[in-house]
Amino acid sequence: MYLGDDHIIHATGEEGETTISYMNEYWKKHFTGVKRFDDLTLQYDNEAVFEAYQVLGTEYSLGGASPEQGFDTGGLVQYVYKKGLNIDLPRYGNQQWQEGTEISRDEIERGDLMFFEGSSLIPAVYIGNNQIIVATHSSGVAIVNLTTSSYWPPRYVGSRTYERPQEENREAQLAEAYNGDAYEGTSAEFIQQLFEEGSGMTLPATIEMLRQSGEKIHIEELKRGDLMFFAGEDGGNTAELAAIYLGEGRFAAAIDGKIAITEMNTDEYWIKRLLEGRRITE
Repeated sequence: MYLGDDHIIHATGEEGETTISYMNEYWKKHFTGVKRFDDLTLQYDNEAVFEAYQVLGTEYSLGGASPEQGFDTGGLVQYVYKKGLNIDLPRYGNQQWQEGTEISRDEIERGDLMFFEGSSLIPAVYIGNNQIIVATHSSGVAIVNLTTSSYWPPRYVGSRTYERPQEENREAQLAEAYNGDAYEGTSAEFIQQLFEEGSGMTLPATIEMLRQSGEKIHIEELKRGDLMFFAGEDGGNTAELAAIYLGEGRFAAAIDGKIAITEMNTDEYWIKRLLEGRRITE
């Protein structure tokens, strides 16, 4: 390693020590080149990597699945994926292998899982720079460098990546909880209340202004939490009812003095009245 001012630090062959040497004619004669290594630090942009790092040094414990109990190989991965990514993985490596999507060694990214042969299939969290965090009998939860290890690379089986579940829409959850409750306000005021309670957003309280919020989306693009606008029974392009989409053809709205959830997939009455959908983004 270069120290500057023509000095290097290195291990000696004879003395078995680390020493500092001056770049004299001997070293210059044997000099072959320079390499610079970037991005060797551990990156925490993936929550599974972060959580795995937090439990480094935890003792190995057969059947363990928490910092208090200790960890076995499958328990470590199950713990960090749930805590960091809110992904519920099965308990054991063989079961975890059956989940997710198989990826090649070249496609692996931080937070993905690598699997190795052992007495059973051993999962490990890939943390970048050809390194993994894995629960080992000898060292507990430890970082292993696959570049220098002679034990792990020959036992490599494959890798898996796992999709994080979509976060539940808070406004839709609230609307479902209010189903059947009496409500004296307008349908637009109900939507305004949902977004204030759910995400702290302040939306207009009139249906005309609410219809100008967010972005217009095609009806077939509706997702849980999007807004829907319906014309009156006489048709036209004037919205008379605002609702929140709950998924699977259902919506919730303030209708006739109470909150009601309606199924519209096969109901021509509502299908004909539907004007548009809108998506609210922060």
